[in-house]
Amino acid sequence: MTFNILAMICVGGMTPADCGPEPGFSRSVAIIGQVSNEIWCATEAQQDLAKSAPFRNLAPGEFIKIMCIRQ
Repeated sequence: MTFNILAMICVGGMTPADCGPEPGFSRSVAIIGQVSNEIWCATEAQQDLAKSAPFRNLAPGEFIKIMCIRQ
């Protein structure tokens, strides 16, 4: 079983709980990698985010949220 690492840019003023991959709940959503289990999600997500240009330039108040989604 594999997991997709999903990264979202959440808009300023939104709470982390309200930010999600559905349209209108984040500014940008991308699958940035895959891992074999949940344990590696956070570690791999940090490495993959460092290589992803769109997630480097955040507007004031924006933040990044990571989710692992089972395939």
